[in-house]
Amino acid sequence: MIDILLVGDTSIDEFMLIDDASVSCDVNHEHCKISFDYADKIHVKEFKISVAGNAPNVAIGCATLGMKPSVYTELGDDHNATLALETMKERGVATKYCIKNPGTPTNVHPIAVFQGERTIFSYHEKRDYKMGKWDTPKFLYYTSLSEGFESFHDELHEYVKKEKDIIFVVNPGTMQMKTGINKLREMAARIDVLFVNKQEAQGLVGEELEIIELHNKLSEMGIKLSVITDGINGASTFDGEKVKQNGVYKTGKKVSDKTGAGDAFAAGFIAAMHYGKGVEEAMKWGTINSSGVVTEIGAIEGLRTKEEVEKLLQEGTFTDPKL
Repeated sequence: MIDILLVGDTSIDEFMLIDDASVSCDVNHEHCKISFDYADKIHVKEFKISVAGNAPNVAIGCATLGMKPSVYTELGDDHNATLALETMKERGVATKYCIKNPGTPTNVHPIAVFQGERTIFSYHEKRDYKMGKWDTPKFLYYTSLSEGFESFHDELHEYVKKEKDIIFVVNPGTMQMKTGINKLREMAARIDVLFVNKQEAQGLVGEELEIIELHNKLSEMGIKLSVITDGINGASTFDGEKVKQNGVYKTGKKVSDKTGAGDAFAAGFIAAMHYGKGVEEAMKWGTINSSGVVTEIGAIEGLRTKEEVEKLLQEGTFTDPKL
């Protein structure tokens, strides 16, 4: 029996910590760009390889918090695939639905980390996704897939419409937000929990609205519980009746890398739901979990255990949220 089945791509993240770059932003300190000297050799302060991808990240986060996760993912047939499978097994994730595809590479994402923020160069091998004979989970978490996912998306939608007892959770990836945006909107009425950041929420509703308006629009689309993260401003939820919000957990530690912060938040939130906690406490679990990840390099380091979250929940404090 599995608590949560996660559907999404797996990758290998290759982190390059650099200290020789410049960042330029607009007047609101948004839409920032990083620059390097053209045709130069850029010094890399530190290099690290880590298994990643939204589905494995959240799966490992859930396993660390005591849940029983399994992942459906399509891999290449190379050393990186072996590394991914071994890492997931070591971290408590069931891999019987992880499929190797002969003659293809596993996804690789080179990541430049500068001043705690990351720029990801994302490569996704095109895959032939297939529905499997899965054990029925309590939660089904649907996230980032590569090009050519559309027919699988339709089959998955039909599956969750029939399996009404499954708590269907969606965290859309880049391709789903681009080529599959209309399919996501069609799926909205079956989504129990949606995890998006502010920009993704704006893309989904098709308007550059503020947080409360975004929640209202997502609710009108049929989404039962929308969860919007907004960086240092915290997170908020809307269940169709009331907007609830929570700030960022104060650790007193320097942010090293924000990669995987959203996945860690989602894992903490879902684990809290699994253990019967309410939405407000689930947000606290999420932000406590993500606060550990951002102090480490990589998306699966710094994750909290259930005991650590409960201890930090009693000891720590949160910033004031800003909608």
